[in-house]
Amino acid sequence: TAEIALKVSSQKQDFLFYAGPKNYDMLKSLNVGLEHIIDFGWFSIVAMPLFWVLKFFYKYLGNYGWTIILLTIITRIPFIPLMHKSQQSMKKMQAIQPALASIKEQYKKDPQKMQKEMTELYKKHKVNPVGGCLPMLLQIPVFIALYNVLSKAIELRGEPFIFWIH
Repeated sequence: TAEIALKVSSQKQDFLFYAGPKNYDMLKSLNVGLEHIIDFGWFSIVAMPLFWVLKFFYKYLGNYGWTIILLTIITRIPFIPLMHKSQQSMKKMQAIQPALASIKEQYKKDPQKMQKEMTELYKKHKVNPVGGCLPMLLQIPVFIALYNVLSKAIELRGEPFIFWIH
């Protein structure tokens, strides 16, 4: 896509025209603020550090394929405790599933009583019904940002990985 940056003042009209790839380092080296035309989406506050880490690892590995694998592993590490907690919550929910089904069957005509009994069951077994989903919601912005970095960074285009894979 072609994009034009236009800088307008009230007395003097200066135009800047750039025709080239959206390479972050190249745009930043022009020193006119064109690096901001690279749009990493809503989660750019998370995407920019991921992009810098991607470029940092590339300096040492020299291969974007291995760099992406390493970056993915590193972004997953902080979420390991959240994933563990989510799995524990899901196991607890699975364990009380038969009791929930019997409550639903027993009180199907009285929704208020059914809700009260289910809440008591959750308290008795110390289960949070949304405990399995909440940790996943925290991961979504990071992985959307990572996807945006990988899909928008021109630096990755056509780079070799291994064998025939580019």
